[in-house]
Amino acid sequence: MPHPFTSGHEITAIRPHPHPKLFLIRTVHPFWGAVVLLAAWLIGQVMLTLAFDAAEQSIASACIFVGACAVWWTGYGMFGTRTRAGNAIGWLGLGLWVLSLFGALLTDVQYSVTHVFFWVAVTSLVALIAGVARTPLMRKRR
Repeated sequence: MPHPFTSGHEITAIRPHPHPKLFLIRTVHPFWGAVVLLAAWLIGQVMLTLAFDAAEQSIASACIFVGACAVWWTGYGMFGTRTRAGNAIGWLGLGLWVLSLFGALLTDVQYSVTHVFFWVAVTSLVALIAGVARTPLMRKRR
């Protein structure tokens, strides 16, 4: 007896929706990944520079920085995991963000430690570094 909500015919296979052709072309895909990495790094760097100047906008800056980290992760997945150059560019962006945080910490320890943005940025960068360390390209090198 067929199920009351079906027509009595079984579906044997569902064909998945094809991906856009842009992401299937190998020569275009790494380029767009590099563009996304660069844009994410630029947005994150601007937030790291401006966030400590405007204390009342700390939460908004933190949200934008977390968004930039998410965009960076997407770009790293598109470009950084495919080539050694992409991996190096990804680590370079993270390193510059970490240096910016250390610079803020060394400039004024009391203000940086009490700032919400500082701790959100540190947590985001630790999560990104842990995520990058678990990528297949990093596991192959060990």
